[in-house]
Amino acid sequence: EGSLPFSFSPLMDIDERIQDLEQLDQLEKVTKYMEFVNELIERKNGAAISKVADHLLRTEAPNVVRPILLTLAETMGLLPLPVLKQIGLHLIESVSAKQSATFDEPIYILRRHVAHCLETEGKFEEAAHMLEENMSSKGSFTPDEGQRGVAFAKICSLYLRSNTFTSAHCTTLAEFDRNLAFKAAVDSHKRAAAIQNKIVDKDALFEFRVCDATVLNYTGSFLKAAEKFHKLSVTATAPEAERMRYLASSVNCLFLSPAGPLRSRLLSSIYKDDRSARLPVFDVLEAMFLERLVKGPDVEKVLQHLEAHQKPLLGSSLMSHNLLAASRIYDNITFAQLSALLAVKPEEAEDTASTMIQEGRMTGSIDQVAGMLTFTSGMAALAQWDSEIADVCHSVNRIADVIAARFPQLPK
Repeated sequence: EGSLPFSFSPLMDIDERIQDLEQLDQLEKVTKYMEFVNELIERKNGAAISKVADHLLRTEAPNVVRPILLTLAETMGLLPLPVLKQIGLHLIESVSAKQSATFDEPIYILRRHVAHCLETEGKFEEAAHMLEENMSSKGSFTPDEGQRGVAFAKICSLYLRSNTFTSAHCTTLAEFDRNLAFKAAVDSHKRAAAIQNKIVDKDALFEFRVCDATVLNYTGSFLKAAEKFHKLSVTATAPEAERMRYLASSVNCLFLSPAGPLRSRLLSSIYKDDRSARLPVFDVLEAMFLERLVKGPDVEKVLQHLEAHQKPLLGSSLMSHNLLAASRIYDNITFAQLSALLAVKPEEAEDTASTMIQEGRMTGSIDQVAGMLTFTSGMAALAQWDSEIADVCHSVNRIADVIAARFPQLPK
């Protein structure tokens, strides 16, 4: 390990102070050691802290050492990060060697300190492993659900920033699925999501929500990701530049979302967001909102702003959008005509139309013999809706007439 690069403070020789403390009775000894530890932390005397802790672990019973070690663990966050990391790693090793459940809580706190130091150094995967040790521990100390939620959110965030993940430069959803760091991130995300309502720390909750949107994006759940990113973009505590990045991510995910009523509602919210007009793809967003066909140069413009894994998926999502746009123009159309309009093969157009009709994202019918797609127009659907409302109103009137006839004393 090597010696700690910090000199003793000019109080009294540490050995002499330890000898004096050893003369006290047990209760007073614990109190005075806790005061001594706090004094050493205030003076940032790393070597002395390590020496005192080693002495206690070597000579005292666990029930005497625990409260002193717990005080040390809870207050050592005041130390400079290099000192904190070195002492933390040393103590984790020394305390763990005792194999006593009495020290489970101090070890838990020490690991959190070291993980913070590693994160600050950019060693994200090592930091994640340190926190995972806390979450996998089966000792006597069990963190509450709020603490577990914070830890799992942090682990997910760390893996998403790790070199194993970022250096892989995944370009497809399948590549994300095979990346070990991303798999670990997804696992931690699931655990955090199950108890997210227990997370009370605002910063930790925001970190979870960023991870939530990011994981949804990388797993292809683009509509949910778009919704999550848009919510992040209106978080008042985030810097303006960061909120605009979230808005841009929301729009990108929206472009890849399956056309239908759910996307239309979110599209309306994002389009009406005043900040959207500042985005370079706003004219494409507007075309989608106005249910116009999106083709040619607009497609190229969107591709320039998508992430690598999103680009191969744009064609299918735009095809479903353009089908809905075509339904606003035509009452019916042959698949040969539709394929020319959408610049796809006739069978691709038919498969997409069939899927959208089955999923309720578009109303219409297919005549395979004639090779014809017939749309149920928006006006027809509106007329049916008006008819249903009229039926309800007539029923209410009939009930009101019956009540009036039976109870003529009631005011009309």
